[in-house]
Amino acid sequence: MPKNIIHFFSRSKILIIEDNDLLQKVMTDHLTDEGYSVLSANDGLRGYEMALAEHPDLILLDMMLPKMDGISLLKALRKDEWGGGAKVLITTNLMKGDELAKQLTEYRILGFLEKVDLTLGELSKKIKEALTKA
Repeated sequence: MPKNIIHFFSRSKILIIEDNDLLQKVMTDHLTDEGYSVLSANDGLRGYEMALAEHPDLILLDMMLPKMDGISLLKALRKDEWGGGAKVLITTNLMKGDELAKQLTEYRILGFLEKVDLTLGELSKKIKEALTKA
């Protein structure tokens, strides 16, 4: 997408909680180029604190994180007044997507992305879908 075209979601704020520095940078650069405001954290505790302080429109959450894993972060987030309704997409390489989706239904996630197969096009598509969900 050309940088001079304003994207419909250009003001949407996305928080990426990912401990793989290279993946975090690739996602951040891509989403910034698409017009999103991007925040990032490389551990679960920092990500949790940033989510509560910044109230992003969408959180991309890795499951295997230092200091606070993704499940613990989701549990804590859902107890917060704002966090109870926060939009969350899971990114992981832990297990097959169907298995993970079943385990996470109680935490009201919007979906998941398996990092091993993730393309930037799929990332963009899933984010657009997630941001339009009520």
